[in-house]
Amino acid sequence: MRVVFRVDGSNRIGLGHLTRCIALAEMLKHDYEIIFICREISESFSFEINDLGFQIIKVDVEAEFFEIITPLDVVVLDHYELLEDFQYKVKQRGCKLVCIDDMQDGFFWADLIINHAPEVKASDYEAKIHTQFALGLEYALLRPVFLTGEKRPPNKKIIQSV
Repeated sequence: MRVVFRVDGSNRIGLGHLTRCIALAEMLKHDYEIIFICREISESFSFEINDLGFQIIKVDVEAEFFEIITPLDVVVLDHYELLEDFQYKVKQRGCKLVCIDDMQDGFFWADLIINHAPEVKASDYEAKIHTQFALGLEYALLRPVFLTGEKRPPNKKIIQSV
């Protein structure tokens, strides 16, 4: 089974979306084939994605994305510009759809919405009745380097001053 990430990131538009998607991809890599599909991506992130063993496909137009995905794919969308119409087309292709979102804008066709912001609620979203939600800090998409720090024993030294 494939997980296909549709995400862009560069110095011009920002790199946060790519960073979140790479974190999720690293969590899923042992169970799924991972593919990143991007229209705009910085060269350093492109190298990093390849170094992690993930496939990256650069597209010039969104129609190319829809030629690549299949009904068996899980599509992860993390993008401010690909909204309701794009999501609807993904669902029409028969794919499962996961949206990583922090804006709560518009209607969502997603099967799952991930938003790690504190205090966000499902009622903040307009979505299909079947949409499930992974909301709050416990769903933060952290890269492995940050997760390993959590496993270290706590520092029990008492701090006396700043």
